[in-house]
Amino acid sequence: MWRIQNPIIRRTKLDFTSSEQGFREVSQLVFDGVVLLNAIELTDWEADGTQLIICDRCGFTHCETGGWANVRKAGDYVFVLPAFNLLESGSNSDEYAPPPYIRKFGVPYFSVTQYGELVATKLGFPEYDTILPMEMRDAVRIVQLETPYRIFGEPPTVDLKPDKKALAIASSEGEPHEHLRNIEILLKVHYDDRRSAQLRPMTVDEKIISIFLDADVFIDWKPLAKGPKGWLLTLEDNFVIEPISSHEDSPSVQ
Repeated sequence: MWRIQNPIIRRTKLDFTSSEQGFREVSQLVFDGVVLLNAIELTDWEADGTQLIICDRCGFTHCETGGWANVRKAGDYVFVLPAFNLLESGSNSDEYAPPPYIRKFGVPYFSVTQYGELVATKLGFPEYDTILPMEMRDAVRIVQLETPYRIFGEPPTVDLKPDKKALAIASSEGEPHEHLRNIEILLKVHYDDRRSAQLRPMTVDEKIISIFLDADVFIDWKPLAKGPKGWLLTLEDNFVIEPISSHEDSPSVQ
C-alpha cells in the first residue's frame, strides 16, 4: 500500500502537434516525484475503468496501452486499484495494465480529507459520494498482488506453488505453512465476493501474525490477524479486511 499525503497539482503543457492539436495546458497530480495523473482535465471518470496516464501526444484515451485503474472507497479512504474488471475480461492484459507506480509502490490511497481537497480543486475528480465501494473481491486481489514474491500468484487465479511456499520458514506463532493455507482459503472464499469491503484498524482483541520469509532478503510479513471470530486478512498491518455485512454472514477460517 502507498499512502498519498499532500500531493501537488502541477501545471504543464503537452505537445499535441503530432495530432494537429497544438500545445495543451493541463494539470498533473504528482506525489514524491511520481506523476499519478498526467492530464487531469482529460481524464474520463465516467466509465468503470479510468486511464490515468493517457497518451501525451494526443490526449486521447486508448491511444497508449496501460495506465488503467479503478477508484474505490472503503472505510475512511479512497483507493486507486488496478482495473481488475477490465484485466480479467479476456481483453489484452497489456491494454488495461495499471500505471507502473502501482506495481512499484503498491496501491495508492488517500484519506477522505485529503481526497476532498482534490475534489475542491474543481479539476474533475469525482465526488466522494459517487465513488463505488470496494468489494471483497477487490480487496483480496490487492492482498494477492502485494504479497511478497507473489506467493499466491496473480489475478485472476490463486496459486500457491511449492517453491513459493518454501519461502515461509517461521511465524510469530504456530506453523507458517498452516498460515499460508489459511490465507489461501480466505483468498479463494472471497475471490468472487461482491459484498462491500471495509478496511479498518485492528481491535484490542485481535492479534497480528507475522510470517518470516527467507529469500533475497529476510522479510517480516504480517498478512493475518487472529480474532474472536477467526482469521482475517490484513494489508501491511494497517488494515483488517472484512465484509461490511455481519460476521455471521461471512465465511471464516477458524
